[in-house]
Amino acid sequence: MKKDIKKWQGNWKKMCGNNIPSKFLVCTVSILMFWSCSPRSSYQQRIDEYQVTPGKRYELAVAIGEYAHYFPDDVEILPEYAEILLTKGFYDECISICDHILERENNAWETYYTRAMAKSLIWDFDGSLNDLQIMLQNWKTTKKIEESQSLIRQYAEIHESIQILDKKIRDHPTEYSLYKNRGDLFLSMNEPVAAIADYRFCLDSAGFDHEVIWNKFRAEILNFDFEAAEQDIEQIRLSNIQDSMMNLELMSSLITDARNHSVIIKNDPGNIDSYLELARIFTFLEIEHKAIEYLSTALEIQPDNIQVKYHMAVVYAFSDKKDKASKILTELETQGVQVPDQLKKMIE
Repeated sequence: MKKDIKKWQGNWKKMCGNNIPSKFLVCTVSILMFWSCSPRSSYQQRIDEYQVTPGKRYELAVAIGEYAHYFPDDVEILPEYAEILLTKGFYDECISICDHILERENNAWETYYTRAMAKSLIWDFDGSLNDLQIMLQNWKTTKKIEESQSLIRQYAEIHESIQILDKKIRDHPTEYSLYKNRGDLFLSMNEPVAAIADYRFCLDSAGFDHEVIWNKFRAEILNFDFEAAEQDIEQIRLSNIQDSMMNLELMSSLITDARNHSVIIKNDPGNIDSYLELARIFTFLEIEHKAIEYLSTALEIQPDNIQVKYHMAVVYAFSDKKDKASKILTELETQGVQVPDQLKKMIE
C-alpha cells in the first residue's frame, strides 16, 4: 500500500511540480482509496447495477432497503431511491423510506409527492390526498400536483363504488353482470389485472359476451399483455359474432403498434412520436387517463411541443373535460395555431 502511494505521489509531482506538500498528497490518496472501497459507495454501485440488470428487481429493492438502514441520514440520495421503489412497484417499501426522509426533513416536498403516488397505488386515497394538500398549501401549486389530486379524487369515488359491488357479489355470487360491472370500474381505475380477472370469470361462467371480451381486450392492452390480447382476438374469431367495434384487423394493428412503440420508448425514452402514438391508441380504446399519462410525460420532455399540447386538448375533449381542453386550445390559438371548428364545437 505504501509503495503504491509513493509511486502515485511521485507521478503526481511529475505532473504538478513539487509545490504540493507530501503529507497532503498522502492524506488525499488515502481518502480516495478509502472512498472507492467504502460500504456506502459499494451499495450505491450495486444499486446502480441492479437498476439496469434485467431480473434484478427484488435484489434492487433489498439493496435500497439495506442502504436506508445503514445510511439513514443520507437524505440527498434516499428520495431518488424512494422513486425507484415506486417505479418498480414496491409501494409499501417506498412509503417506508418516504416516512423516514420526512421525519428528518419535513420540507422535502417532492418526497411528499412520491409518497402520495405510492399511497394511491395501495388505495390509501385519503393519505395520498393529504400529502398532495400539504404540498399545495406549503410549497407551490403546479399543474402536475393539481391533476394528480383530481385523478386520485376520481379514483377514491370509483373505489367506493367497487366496495358496494363487492357486497352485492358476496350476496349474489352467481349474478355475473356484477362481475362485468366491477371489471369496468377496475379498468377505469387503471387496475387492468383486477379487471381482467373479473372479465375472465364472467366469460368462463356466463359464456361468450362481445362487450365483456372487448373490455377484456382493452384491459390486456393496458396491461401490455399482448399475447393475451391476441388470444382474445382468436376467441372473437371463433365466436363468429359480427360487431362493428370489434374489427379484428384493426384490433391486431393496435396490438402491433402498442407493442412496437412501447419498445421504442423503453430504448429511447425521449421519442415524442411514440408517446403520441400510444396516446392515440389508448384514446381509441377509450382509456383516456393512460393517453393523458403519455402526453404528460411527452410534455415533461418537450414543454413547448405544440403537437403534444394539441393532442392533449383532443383527449380532454373526448373525455368530456371541456374546461381543460378549452384552456389548452386558447393557449394554442394565442400562439397562432388554427383550431378546427369541429373541435371547438366539442368543447362548447
